[in-house]
Amino acid sequence: MRTILLLLIFCTTFIACQDDDNETISFEKGAKKRVKQITGENSVWGKYRLNFTYDKEGNFLKAWRLNAETGDTTGVITVDYDLNYHFLSIIDYVSQLDPARIPEYQQKYPNDWQDSVKSYHSEQLLCSVKLEDRQVTKGLNRPRRYLGSGKDYNATYVKVSQTKQMSEELNGQPTVVRCIDSKYGVGADNASVEERVVSKYEFVYTGGELSGGSQYWPDTYSETSWRKIGDISIELYSGVVVGIDSDTYRMRRSGKKVVVAEPGKTYTYELDDEWCAVRMENSDGDTATFEYEAGNGNFYELITTPEERALYKVWIR
Repeated sequence: MRTILLLLIFCTTFIACQDDDNETISFEKGAKKRVKQITGENSVWGKYRLNFTYDKEGNFLKAWRLNAETGDTTGVITVDYDLNYHFLSIIDYVSQLDPARIPEYQQKYPNDWQDSVKSYHSEQLLCSVKLEDRQVTKGLNRPRRYLGSGKDYNATYVKVSQTKQMSEELNGQPTVVRCIDSKYGVGADNASVEERVVSKYEFVYTGGELSGGSQYWPDTYSETSWRKIGDISIELYSGVVVGIDSDTYRMRRSGKKVVVAEPGKTYTYELDDEWCAVRMENSDGDTATFEYEAGNGNFYELITTPEERALYKVWIR
């Protein structure tokens, strides 16, 4: 599931905010180009193609997802904007018809059975990212492992996780990121079971570049204190971050290659001359190829969380 998000989030810039009575959040648009198309294959979407559209100001409008083999529309990415607010949705078009019933429709409607089957398609939310009141909330869902059959067939998605993050910045760079991470269902299709972890990151900068950090959990014996659980080591080369190490995350950059490792999965990116990813593959065999066009774009800011940006987790503009 996280692979899909990594296909859709962009290289490293950060939120710049103003601390005044009319507090706003604005995003840097320093990229010289923006993603135009993503073509790839993964375990949820199969072989797919995403086509991105923007308005004349570079604001993301919509991305249609197509089956790369048939050209059928299989999903869409949309966004709603308001003042200091956005809500981005990654939506899958999913059939609520038991495949075992398709022969029945073929017999009843031999000339237009395919249209009848398509009428059972529903919109299922795979991922959402909301910015509201300076808090970013990202939710992940997934297809059910057991769909049932006949009248009990159920292809609706179930909750996987949710993260809520709020950052404190200095000169447009995060100094503190507070997180509430929730996981649902504990691997089953029952989303009523929830596990929650509260934590925070603190970051240090030298000459404008990330040079170190630490992660904390709440102190069991004090409601207002935090207990350090680990340090984040940063490796710099000529003032540029080329490595990050912690107990649960590692990033290595060498030439035009970046490797990002998290528990259970590794992502490898090939970069172009502007340090934009042109290809990604992971340890599960999922792949993606990225094509760009000239122009500003804000999709990176819409899809990412403060923690993902601060730790150089992805390399796609």
